[in-house]
Amino acid sequence: MPQWIQNLFTAVMYLVMVAVGIAVLRAIYQSVKNAGKAFSEDEEDEVLFLHQGNDERENLPWRREKKEGYLSPNMRIRRQYKKTIKKAGKYQPTGAETPAELEERNELSGDGMRRLHDGYEKARYSREGCTKEEAEALRN
Repeated sequence: MPQWIQNLFTAVMYLVMVAVGIAVLRAIYQSVKNAGKAFSEDEEDEVLFLHQGNDERENLPWRREKKEGYLSPNMRIRRQYKKTIKKAGKYQPTGAETPAELEERNELSGDGMRRLHDGYEKARYSREGCTKEEAEALRN
């Protein structure tokens, strides 16, 4: 084999090894950079301790919240309140008003409206919500 071909193959071999080395170093750099980014994100991590029971996991916020169905007492009271506001027809809500402001602008008052207002606020804002009996009482 001529000497110049042997020197060419040696140079190509060294260039390939340098390219592979650069690719490996670049892959390591990207992995470290992505790992650092993943740890710096503002996400809540769930920490589980093996010696504790599952009952503590039940108290986590996303486990506590139950999705309300269309027929739940809270949703029935909220729909009843919204229907009452819309039936008044004087002022349609834009979404930024409080229940008291809506009632004032629609000139709604009285004992029945006060009870519906209290029920709406309990259904909308309280943690325990309303019972079926309260929803039936407000419906009548």
